[in-house]
Amino acid sequence: MQTSLTSPEVEEVADRVLIESGIKDYFDRIIYATAVKHNLTLLTEDKDLLKLTLIKDMPKPKKVIKWSEITRSLIEP
Repeated sequence: MQTSLTSPEVEEVADRVLIESGIKDYFDRIIYATAVKHNLTLLTEDKDLLKLTLIKDMPKPKKVIKWSEITRSLIEP
């Protein structure tokens, strides 16, 4: 069975990320754009993706969480 990994809306955000931030890694851009399009939480340690949240007019996912925050919350009482 085939699954759709992208859509015109996802590609539009991914292209914007490339143009406005210079992130060349296509898969990073698609991961970010998918989270934006579907209003999802993005779980990442990727510094380039984390920096996107600082760009004023950049579309943003519902929330961005670092893996280290998840592991810390599991360890701390």
